Amino acid sequence: MYPYLGISVHVEGFKGEANNRLKYMRHRQALVETADAAEAHGARLSFELSAEFTAAMARWGDDFASLMAARGHAIGVHADLGGTPIPLDEFTHPLAERKAAIEAQGVTVTHVSGICSASDWVEAAIGAGFESATGIVEYCIKSIPAENRPPG
Repeated sequence: MYPYLGISVHVEGFKGEANNRLKYMRHRQALVETADAAEAHGARLSFELSAEFTAAMARWGDDFASLMAARGHAIGVHADLGGTPIPLDEFTHPLAERKAAIEAQGVTVTHVSGICSASDWVEAAIGAGFESATGIVEYCIKSIPAENRPPG
């Protein structure tokens, strides 16, 4: 049996790329080069797209998500939600919208990252139609009632 390693690329942080085509194209080019490098070594990545990047794809008429999926890479949502506790419906609805916006490119989205919260991020992900969450960090434990959390 061979060991497997999943590599998630959180496609985020380029503020304003939905309004600046050059900024978007530079970001996109860096992602394509990253995919090329991974493929040169037989690897495939998970590109987890932020709302900003997804909006830029739509605005600039780009099919980045479907092209990467056709090359064998996974496409997910990088939610960047939940840092502040919010009610379940206010958590679930934006997740479902972000998933639908990416799936409008003809790709299937099954996973989400950037979702850890003191709110019920598990139920929000399930309610939005995700099968799994990636990039899980210690902060995810905040959703467990304090009396049920492990010490420390």
